[in-house]
Amino acid sequence: MTRPDSPIHGIRSIWRKAAETGATLPSVDALAEELGLSRIAIREALIQMEADGLVRRHHGSGTFANPAALEMPVRLDEQMDFVDRLQAVGFEASVEVLEAIIAPIGELDGSTRLDVDAPTRALRTTKRWRADGVVAVVATDTVPLGRGCDEAAVLAAVDEPVIELAATFGTCRADWMCTWPSAVELAADTAALLEYDVGRASLRTEQLGIGRLGTTAFYAVEHHRPDLVDYGMIRTIYS
Repeated sequence: MTRPDSPIHGIRSIWRKAAETGATLPSVDALAEELGLSRIAIREALIQMEADGLVRRHHGSGTFANPAALEMPVRLDEQMDFVDRLQAVGFEASVEVLEAIIAPIGELDGSTRLDVDAPTRALRTTKRWRADGVVAVVATDTVPLGRGCDEAAVLAAVDEPVIELAATFGTCRADWMCTWPSAVELAADTAALLEYDVGRASLRTEQLGIGRLGTTAFYAVEHHRPDLVDYGMIRTIYS
């Protein structure tokens, strides 16, 4: 999730102007001075933006903005909360937590992907995001909780993105996220959550967060309303 006070957030407005005009981005030193940040913070932000396909850095030539990214719809490959993604393409966005429970993971449906011992307690949330008042996405997330975790603190933070919940309260931080997209016909319960027609086609994604030691950090299932938001991806071709 890109926070309003993060270096990437500050650089994005400068990036947008560069992408619109075809200019290169200012130097690291110039960005650091303009944004009041350290050179290290700027470099780390540019590394992340390059990984996201927004810029390309060439030693001795400068940092170039990807102009096609200006027209990119909501991105499936970008690690941002849906509120930020929807706002980035012009929607008035909001999120609501429909359910949040903590229970032994063996009692939660669909938890076999997590490969976690049954007695482990886990947080299960169901959230719904709206774009201009219309439901765009429904997600059910499961996060195995670390030992001794303060469950009251967990429940007080359930509106946070699943990646942050796993990093703060889970068994590990997710270093990778594996995604399996598919097209499905909506069952009655999911259609009701999406406020959409039963049997209509929907984009479904399964996402598994993996820690650096192979530990599973979270499991998420999302259903996207297909007639509201366009989705896309950016892949960097040359390393």
